[in-house]
Amino acid sequence: MRAWWLRAVVGVVLIAVVLLAVGIVRVEARQHSMGDRAVATASAMLNEFYNSGQGLLTTTQGENGSGSSIFSEVSFTPTDMWDYSWALDGLEEVALLPGGSRFLPQIKTLVAHMDEYWDAQAPVPGYSPAVHGGPNTTKYFDDNAWAGLDLIYAYRLTKDPQDLTQAEAVFRYEESGWDPNGGGLFWSDARQYRNTPANGPATELAVYLYLDTHQVTYLQWAEKIYKWEVSTLVNPSTGEVYDGIDNGGSVNHALYTYNQGTVIGAATLLYEVTHKQSYLNQARQTFYFTDNSSSLVQSDGVLVDQAEFNGVLADNLVLLYRVDPDPTIAKLIDTSASMAWSTARDPQTGMIAANWNGPPPTSPQSLLTESGAVRILAAAAAIHGPVSTWDALVRKPQPCHPAAKQVVSLFAATGQCTD
Repeated sequence: MRAWWLRAVVGVVLIAVVLLAVGIVRVEARQHSMGDRAVATASAMLNEFYNSGQGLLTTTQGENGSGSSIFSEVSFTPTDMWDYSWALDGLEEVALLPGGSRFLPQIKTLVAHMDEYWDAQAPVPGYSPAVHGGPNTTKYFDDNAWAGLDLIYAYRLTKDPQDLTQAEAVFRYEESGWDPNGGGLFWSDARQYRNTPANGPATELAVYLYLDTHQVTYLQWAEKIYKWEVSTLVNPSTGEVYDGIDNGGSVNHALYTYNQGTVIGAATLLYEVTHKQSYLNQARQTFYFTDNSSSLVQSDGVLVDQAEFNGVLADNLVLLYRVDPDPTIAKLIDTSASMAWSTARDPQTGMIAANWNGPPPTSPQSLLTESGAVRILAAAAAIHGPVSTWDALVRKPQPCHPAAKQVVSLFAATGQCTD
């Protein structure tokens, strides 16, 4: 009788081990499948939009001047900083996936050529929207925040200290955009409109700079910008994020996935640094609003906003998922990524249409559209990794100084605060 009982227990244990092993294999296969797709799409994006001789990107498929596109080639025209930075972000994410390290040379080149957008002659230097823009060109605080995040990711990929130094210079420009009267960062140096696209990524940039430099002033800036954003442009009852507010106090209620995403990401990062529950609560509330909004997610579970905006949301959902592995987060990313690949992709060029429900594109695509496709596929690969695929980009050991003594780090594997 006793032998029978032991054999039964051993059998149950063996079955459990086998099922666990099968589950692990499936997760790893899923990661590699999505990772392969992200790598393939990033490669197609470079083929169509990157000019290796110039070291820059162009805006529209068929305009990279290198003869690599199926569309008629025209002379090369560099894209603007907004498009440039979002495409570079996608490449940096893919670089951490299996097979993605092949893009490191292009990443280094693109980061180096960001200097062509830098206006060093302005009273407070910053990135112009176009190459060699000059001191009289209107500059945008959202462009600079996105570029600053690219520099942080580049620093974490390549360990080049110049990238961190430049990210700090970018944040000095961001500081100059603060409204001393009503608070918040302006959208541009025209100083007429303060919006989420400037304040959300600037908050994230400040958190990363705090982690990489150990300077508490960056954390103070992050909390100040975030506090203004949430108190001014987030619906406290629903978590919905509005676009911006003009100088007359009129709020623009336009709804975009990337605005939801940057608030989710900023709140998640601040939660990881401070352990204030209110930050995590905000990230969750805004995600639940997004996931249940028929204006942002179709009935089939696919994100319906512009592809590039959806890509930004996906990046930030990965941050939240690592802290709060809610399966509905994974489902939203997975569904959109799978649909984009299976129904909206042209197998000849590797381009993915702006509408992820398809059909595949038949006309020249934009760099922004393809950057969104790269990012949703990379996000899908990241959430299925047995270890966070993006740890090298988004996490770092917690700095130890008086402002953070009581914080238990989520950034180090040991959970210890390290210098």
